[in-house]
Amino acid sequence: MHWASDKTGAGIRLHKTNPSYLIRAANTLFSIVSVVLLICYAIGGIAVFCIVVAVLMKSLSMNRAGAGSAEAVSLRFKAELLPAFLIQDAPVAIVALDRRGSVLTWNRVAERMFGWSAEEAVGGATPIAGDSHVERDAHQRALGGETVIGVEVARRTKEGRRVDVGLSLAPVRDLDGQIHGVVEWMADHTAQKQMSRDLSRARASLRRAHGLASLFDWDMDVPVQAATRCDSLQAHFSAALRPEDRLRRAEAIRDVAATGRRTDISYRTVRPEGGETHFRERIEALSDESGQVQKVAGTAQDVTEYVYLQNQLQQVERLAAVGRLAAGVTHDFNNLVSAISGHNALLVERLDEHNPLREHALQIQAACERAGDLAHRLLAFSRGDAVRPTLEDLNSIVYVVGGLLQPLTGKHIEWVMRLDPAAPRIQADSGQIHQALVNLVLNAGEAMPSGGTLTIETASGCIDPSSGSEPCAAGPYALLAVSDTGTGFDEETRSNLFEPRFTTKQKGRARGFGLAAVRHIVTEAGGWMRVHGEPGKGARFEIYLPQGG
Repeated sequence: MHWASDKTGAGIRLHKTNPSYLIRAANTLFSIVSVVLLICYAIGGIAVFCIVVAVLMKSLSMNRAGAGSAEAVSLRFKAELLPAFLIQDAPVAIVALDRRGSVLTWNRVAERMFGWSAEEAVGGATPIAGDSHVERDAHQRALGGETVIGVEVARRTKEGRRVDVGLSLAPVRDLDGQIHGVVEWMADHTAQKQMSRDLSRARASLRRAHGLASLFDWDMDVPVQAATRCDSLQAHFSAALRPEDRLRRAEAIRDVAATGRRTDISYRTVRPEGGETHFRERIEALSDESGQVQKVAGTAQDVTEYVYLQNQLQQVERLAAVGRLAAGVTHDFNNLVSAISGHNALLVERLDEHNPLREHALQIQAACERAGDLAHRLLAFSRGDAVRPTLEDLNSIVYVVGGLLQPLTGKHIEWVMRLDPAAPRIQADSGQIHQALVNLVLNAGEAMPSGGTLTIETASGCIDPSSGSEPCAAGPYALLAVSDTGTGFDEETRSNLFEPRFTTKQKGRARGFGLAAVRHIVTEAGGWMRVHGEPGKGARFEIYLPQGG
């Protein structure tokens, strides 16, 4: 049976008609509606598409036949009428459901999207029913007469694959306006969702990369001069730029905004807790299609560590040059010492044992031997020779360093030596232990500018390594300790004492090899260190070295 309609004062009246006429009319109407719907979908997306379909469905139900007419259209007729004109070639999946959730319509896009054919889906419960609170609420609203647009839900295909869809719903009414079900429009958003997830991961990776590289971004709208910085950069810029750098940076930004040319600058900020942070920044212009500068953007990098390493490299290069110079000077010095030693040996031979000058000549001979040994060590150091541990008397090393440094520390510092006569010999490089002890003594003297007591101790015994701050093997150790009654230090200073670039001395007054070098020497010798100190109560440095055989 075929149906057509003629418009009367009572609305749309459906009647029997010639099949060929119905086919021609249906084809014409279908073509017109399909073009309109495709244009709406192209212009406004699924939201406009859903609204137009809802309006068409509404118009079909507004003009109805008189009450009790035998030609009234049933819901089944409507479910068959919609696919013919609206559904099958729509660019989105369309599914019509009755109030019980049984499928009335299942278009070709729904077949491709979810995997069930229309024969499998129509007449049974919908195979893609969702159980989320949002989806249940949307269905209830549609059954209540409301058109719901743009609900993001997830569905499962016949193979179990997840499909992210944008769901819109509208009520299905008969010609009397009674709601008998809902129609669903579903656009596949899986690709967009995956792109969104990929974008989120890329942004997270970029943030991590920025953190690892100490990079910070900002941009500035040129017309209104409103700068926007990320949180990390804002935190760094809470410390003020140095005045001269602030002016130079502002001038660079104005120049980029005016000319559009990219520029790189370096500047420093002063941290509230003290110290400086070094930045290197690239500033560039962002232009529109016409070439007009709209924004100025910058990427700044914290290069404080790089600047420090660069300074250290320069220091190493200077030391290398000094080492080469020292090698040449040492050769000349050694030649002079050899000449003095030779003439002094002749003098000793001519002085008998009762001559009072003989003792002075012997002292000259001993000094020449130590000077020769020092010259050989300097040459070995400049050539980078390997350390050669030997069996050494710890007390003898202390006596030599004491005799050398006591006159240099000044009369305002009292020296006390508590050397254990039974102190064991150690297996170490004598020159390096000399260096470590000299550094500790000089540091102690620096800590007592107004005078005090400097104490050097030696002792022996078995040390429990678990009682110290450094792990070491259990066994017998020799103790070498240097203590002072100077300014001392707090816990924060103590935690940084062995950092290579840390110093508590005023600029230009740093001497010695540094506590980092001392710890390196002790560690290379198989020992360990313990440090004690309190503000105003002095400090004590203890070196534990393995006993020699």
